[in-house]
Amino acid sequence: MGVIMIIATYAAWFCATFAVLMCMDLLECFLHALRLHWVEFQNKFYGAEGYLFEPFDFAKAEKDE
Repeated sequence: MGVIMIIATYAAWFCATFAVLMCMDLLECFLHALRLHWVEFQNKFYGAEGYLFEPFDFAKAEKDE
């Protein structure tokens, strides 16, 4: 009876692990496609108005003082 329980437990563990991995793979594909749709959708509304980003520079800040 012990061998049968070990085999049944392993089969249940294997099926559960396989199901989790398949759900993770499906979710990964779905989220990647969703992200691409979101990026392409947002590009339609981007106007590129504003000013150029200038990173902070300690040397320039010391000259201004």
